[in-house]
Amino acid sequence: MVPVLQSMSKASIARRMGVSVHTVDVYIRRARVKYAQVGRSAPTKADMLARAIEDGLVKPDNITGYESAAVDVGS
Repeated sequence: MVPVLQSMSKASIARRMGVSVHTVDVYIRRARVKYAQVGRSAPTKADMLARAIEDGLVKPDNITGYESAAVDVGS
């Protein structure tokens, strides 16, 4: 969940996990459904971050801006 909350693209997350972008979408959708089922909706990334912090899944210090490790070949 941390990569999603760090604003990584779904394509980047999928590459790192070795799954398809569709699978990343399904995982995110499932997490949102589970939160909604217990009355804690999380329709946005900000809401997902709040729920993850509330649940102790991530610490605020662990959330930093994502920096791509890709090499800029145009320079």
